Amino acid sequence: RAPGAGAGAAAGASALEWAASMGDSSSLLLCLLCSRLLPLLRALHAHRLANRPNGVVDVISEILPLVLLPLEQPPPAHGAARMRPRMALRLLCSIIEDKSSVRAWRKPVSRLFGAPRFFEMSGGMLQLWARVINTLSDLETPKLAVSALLLMRDAEALSLFASKEAEAASGALLLKRLAFLLYAGERDQYVGALQGVIFKKLVASLKYSSLHAHVVQAEVLLVVRVLAVRVTPRHLQALWPIALAELKRVLAQPEKMPPSLVLSAFLLLETLLTVLPDEFGYHAWMFVVPAVGPQAHGPAPAGEGADAARAA
Repeated sequence: RAPGAGAGAAAGASALEWAASMGDSSSLLLCLLCSRLLPLLRALHAHRLANRPNGVVDVISEILPLVLLPLEQPPPAHGAARMRPRMALRLLCSIIEDKSSVRAWRKPVSRLFGAPRFFEMSGGMLQLWARVINTLSDLETPKLAVSALLLMRDAEALSLFASKEAEAASGALLLKRLAFLLYAGERDQYVGALQGVIFKKLVASLKYSSLHAHVVQAEVLLVVRVLAVRVTPRHLQALWPIALAELKRVLAQPEKMPPSLVLSAFLLLETLLTVLPDEFGYHAWMFVVPAVGPQAHGPAPAGEGADAARAA
C-alpha cells in the first residue's frame, strides 16, 4: 500500500458521504469518478494499459463528456445541484494532471474557454479554472498560446449579418479571455508575447470605431491592469504611452464618457498607483491632486492635474 493512501481514501470516503447526503445523483457520480476511477486508471496505466498506447486516453475520452456537461450548462441557482460545476471542475483538474491524457481533453477544454458562458463561473471556481487554463496554455510556447487565443472569435460575430454591437461584444470577450490567460499564468510567463502580439492587439482594440467601442476599450484597460500585476515593470515600458493616452482621454471629460469606461479607467489608475507606485508615480501628477492641509484626497480630471500640481 502506497504511503498516504489511507489519508487519500479517507478524504475520498468523506467526499462520497457528503455527496450521498446531498441526495444528488450527478454530484455523487462525479465524486465517485474523482475518488475512485482516476486512481484506478493510474494503477492500470502502470501495468496493463501500459501496453496499450491509447488505453487511458480512450477511457478518459469516454467519460469526459459527462465530466464537462455541468460546466457547459447554466449554473444551478440553488439546491444540491449547484455543487455540480465545482465538482466537475475538480475532476477535470485531476484528469489534466495525467500527461498521457492531453489528447483527450485539449480540444474540449479549449472549446469551453472559448464559449461565451465561460465567465459565468462563480468566484469560488476562479483558481481551479486558472489552473486548468494555465495547463492548457503550457502545451504551447507563450507567444503561440496568446496568438491562438486571439484567433478565437464567436461564429455569430463573424457572420456577414452580425450587428456592430455583437462584433464589439465579441471583441470585448476576446480581450477578457486574454486578461484571464495572463492572470492564470506565472509572473512574466508571457513576456515573450508582449511585443508584436499583446501590445499590438491592445493598440488595434483602442482604435475600434463604433457606437459600442467603449465596451472593447474597457476590456483593454482590464488587460493593462492584469499586466501591471503579472509582469515585471521593466518589460512594460512600451505600454505606458498607450495607457497614459487612454487614461487622459477618458478622464479629461468623464461626464461625457460611458460610466463603465470611466469605472475601468479609475480601477486601472488605482491599480497602477497601488501596485507600481515608483514606476507610475512619475505620471501621477496628471491624475491626482496633491493634498494640502485639510484638502481631501481624490483624483482630478486629466488636464487639470498639471495646473493643480503647479498651484500646490
